[in-house]
Amino acid sequence: MFHAFVKVMLVSICFGFLPLKIYAVPTSGGTTPGLMAYLEGLDDLSQGQFPEAVAALSRALEASGDDPDYVLSRGIAETLAEQFQPAMKDFKRYQKLGGKGREAELWTYIAEAMSGTVIPEHSIQGPRSSQGREEEFEGYQEEQGFGIPGHMIQGRDDYPTAYASFVYYEMANSYGKARRSGGNIKTGPIRENMIKAGLWFAKRFLKRPDLAPAHFARAKQLHEAKQFDAALREIGFARAAYPDDPDVLYISANSWLSLGRPATARREFTLSLTYRTNFAAAYLGRAMAAAQWGDAKRSRTDLEIAAKLDASSTKKSRSSIEAELKKQHADGTPDKLLTALDQAAQTGAPLDQLIDLASKVHKTMGEKRLRYDETYQDKLRILEDAVRAHPKNPDDLASLAEYMLSESDNRGESVEPRRETLFYRWQESAEKERLRAIEILDRALALSPKHVKATIQKAIALSMLRRYDQAEQLADEALKSAGNNPDALRLYAKFRSMRANQYSAEASSLRQTRCTSSTSTETRYDGVYEITTTTCYPPSPADLNRADQLDTAATGLREKARAAMEAAIKAARGTVDRYLIQSDLHIWSGNYDAAQQTLMDAVKLYPESLDAQDALVDLYAKTGQNVKAEEQQSVARQMIHTTAAPMLRLAWDQITKTAWQGARARLTAARQIDPVDARIPAYLGVVMEEEGKTKESIAAFWVALALEEARLCLDEPSANNGTFLTRNPLDFGLAIQSRFHLAHLFEPAKKQKEGIDLYLASLRYEPRMQPGWESWQMFTAMLPDQ
Repeated sequence: MFHAFVKVMLVSICFGFLPLKIYAVPTSGGTTPGLMAYLEGLDDLSQGQFPEAVAALSRALEASGDDPDYVLSRGIAETLAEQFQPAMKDFKRYQKLGGKGREAELWTYIAEAMSGTVIPEHSIQGPRSSQGREEEFEGYQEEQGFGIPGHMIQGRDDYPTAYASFVYYEMANSYGKARRSGGNIKTGPIRENMIKAGLWFAKRFLKRPDLAPAHFARAKQLHEAKQFDAALREIGFARAAYPDDPDVLYISANSWLSLGRPATARREFTLSLTYRTNFAAAYLGRAMAAAQWGDAKRSRTDLEIAAKLDASSTKKSRSSIEAELKKQHADGTPDKLLTALDQAAQTGAPLDQLIDLASKVHKTMGEKRLRYDETYQDKLRILEDAVRAHPKNPDDLASLAEYMLSESDNRGESVEPRRETLFYRWQESAEKERLRAIEILDRALALSPKHVKATIQKAIALSMLRRYDQAEQLADEALKSAGNNPDALRLYAKFRSMRANQYSAEASSLRQTRCTSSTSTETRYDGVYEITTTTCYPPSPADLNRADQLDTAATGLREKARAAMEAAIKAARGTVDRYLIQSDLHIWSGNYDAAQQTLMDAVKLYPESLDAQDALVDLYAKTGQNVKAEEQQSVARQMIHTTAAPMLRLAWDQITKTAWQGARARLTAARQIDPVDARIPAYLGVVMEEEGKTKESIAAFWVALALEEARLCLDEPSANNGTFLTRNPLDFGLAIQSRFHLAHLFEPAKKQKEGIDLYLASLRYEPRMQPGWESWQMFTAMLPDQ
């Protein structure tokens, strides 16, 4: 009974030069002394240093004049510093200076409740001075009291409801009552509430976009001073305004690396390099991050690239990177080490020993693993290098834009039904990438106005952006000027096929039930919380009518394009495009068997073609061959990203159907693809548990837990001194579920202490989670038995 109680309690608690893009570069031009003093004041507010905040904000006003936001911030700092009369004057001044919103008035009510002083405008009833001066109401509190209109608590664009409710009811009222009764207002819950109020206000204002240049300037200073945790805090604010700036991303990456988070740093370095592919310092940083995971292939590749860009810096860094590679080297192969881990788990080896073995599995898998974000960045570098080498060659510019367009539909995976798609690379938006591709194509067309590939690629880009009329005009112009040029025919046919398929896809979408989710963020003192609402709508009569119109339009486009498609098939002999165009013609005619055979021939002859692989996956899915679609996608994904996701989806489906043998077969295939994916032994643990094989289930969950703990340990400093750099709560979900399952499996054996230890160990993940973790559904969406 006690064991079950602990579990219930824990569950309730734990839930170079190539201007291919014009960046909005964060400059130091806007970092005036007044602005920097203002940020210092907000920092002091967030740390509960209220008198210091008043002083800093006063300096900001002296340096910058009559900025109403500075006045409001100082008024709040004065309120929390218990300087109530100056605070009320600042709130009045804010309104006279034209400050927007109701926050100054809200804090006037707060200052009144805390001080016992009411301004004439807020007087309810009672004696007032004939001069209208503010008076103390100490003797009249019981008779008169303090209040606030309800509409002041209701959130709008100026502040959220939860914030107003907290600062007035929980902070100000509690303070006022304690002051009147002679209670303690210097320490304890009242003082803690004041600190929370200051932090909550400061975090809301620190996020303002106009402060981003100052945040970036401070981040650079802190980074140079090796105050990396503080630098990350500033980068977090700057990044909202500059999400794709390579310098901002580099400081983030190097700070994570310096703080002992190499896997996190590696992703950030890759993102920085995506936006500046000739950034030598970022290559050196990623080389070190990869070395700390034992990935010699990535590390040495980046060293060689960096050497061509900055030989001097590379020479200085090479020895330390090579030393790290030697230190992190693990003997053996992933398969053999994973077998050793299995055997150790079966014999009851302690968790520390299992984690050590699991770490070696991760390290030996490092060189073998493909990461799509790095695959994408590597290809961009090659294409941009070609443009840098031949800046006047429109072919190279068109090839770069073509690749960006082809990959603008981001790739990702979703295994667990109740989890969102996990994308393989970060993308601000597909639209921005397509607009950037158009900029590059415009450069190509400026060099060669009748360049066929650039023209049709621009038509494709415009079509992706739903600028259909412009796209049609460009495509027809390209074909007219090119005549019977084979490449022109091939590209024109691809465009026509894409346009017709777009209409069909849009028609199909209109006939489906649509679900929309709206997410609002609410900034509180301890972080930003997201609230998501999902609503589903069946297709309306107007939707169905529009779908019929689109189908008719698609048929018309196909008839118009058929002659061009047939000519393109002849022109595209010896290329994969011949098969792709032919399969489209078969699909248009309703001959899906012929289309399938054509695409199967394509992937056999051109196995490296992602277009052919993806087309076959889509056709399998479209014709209801879901198992074949997953199997083919498993093949396709391994070309760009190591993942067992397709096999895991099939295994999940088999488990929910109690098809245990089929599930084990899929999990065996998944393990061959990605030996370090802890979901594989965790799913196997579920299968064994359902089959009544308790011993085997326990061993499988120990392996899953060890792989997850090893992954986390390899991306955390060896010594944290009791403090943690928080991370996404989902990073802990599978480890927590593994511990819960192990504890449950120990119950029949009456291993109460071991079970309780596992439950209690789950609590220790909480300090490592990002704020707002309570709203994440990571514990009920991890395994197929839930």
